[in-house]
Amino acid sequence: LFRSAVAVAIGYDITSEGKYMLTAQILNPQKDPSGGMMKKKAKSQENATDVVVFSTIGDSISDCKGQLTTKLGKELNYGHIDFVVIGRQLAESGIATVLDATLRGYNMRPDVPLLVTTANAFDIIRVSSVHEKIPANEVSNILRLQSSFGFTKIVSILDFANALSIKTDSPVTGVINLSEDKNSDETFEAAGTAVFKKDKLVGFMNMNETRGMQWATGKVELGYVTTLSPEEGKITFEIIKSSSKIKSSIKSDSFTMIINVKEESNISEMTGNLDPMKNPVIMNRLEIRQNDAITNEIKLAINASQKKFGADIFGFGEMIHRDYPQKWDCVKDQ
Repeated sequence: LFRSAVAVAIGYDITSEGKYMLTAQILNPQKDPSGGMMKKKAKSQENATDVVVFSTIGDSISDCKGQLTTKLGKELNYGHIDFVVIGRQLAESGIATVLDATLRGYNMRPDVPLLVTTANAFDIIRVSSVHEKIPANEVSNILRLQSSFGFTKIVSILDFANALSIKTDSPVTGVINLSEDKNSDETFEAAGTAVFKKDKLVGFMNMNETRGMQWATGKVELGYVTTLSPEEGKITFEIIKSSSKIKSSIKSDSFTMIINVKEESNISEMTGNLDPMKNPVIMNRLEIRQNDAITNEIKLAINASQKKFGADIFGFGEMIHRDYPQKWDCVKDQ
């Protein structure tokens, strides 16, 4: 029987020759780097004594997996992985093969978050962190918080595969990149959304477009909304909670999607000379300002969906299919 090594993060890339590259962040069982197999660590891992990084290149995902087992001298345990990240070039070429291999042959939990990076997955997996001895944990923590703020979206491997099975839907995933701020100790940036058509990446939505999508789908839990006007000045609202409902409507063979968002917030900061306690009408004005700000973010997301990508990231098509099945054959190709 082989001993097993515990992987905490996996990355996939494609090389210029069309081969697959698998990179694994693995727990290091011996923190004393003077011992045995773990002695030769990547230079980028000198500070992260709790993990080591291995990479392999192969003709298929299974080939990479086999080579990695050979390099390690032990089987790799995929049951504790925090996330799977895919490099941009591989995502643009299609990730159906990666999904298939991951779901069927890895003993990996299907609820593991699937991420895309605008560069190479190899760089995300190998980088060390000043905050965590296991960098995968830092990514996982950032991802959860950014998702609560609505600036990215946590999508599991199974969620993505299920979205692929709905012909009208365009799957999306969260985005992870290395920080570009060289003057801080920030390692990762988890913000934005990767948009797919079928299994191929077609582009990225920024933070505001992403939060617009999350407003519409009721996934914004925390965060802040800032408005600016000559009358009220700059006002920041702290989000307490939000929810949404989307329903489809038809009139003269024209479809309308009605998005109803409910949100509660506190007034966090104000720069204008306003006193809502003395004049309650001010609260109504502030409510309108906040409504407009949220509406504008939703419009950004819808515009990106329709104009930039021509991709149904909201699942509108499936709602129409469900609510108006008798009309579906006439509109399914639109």
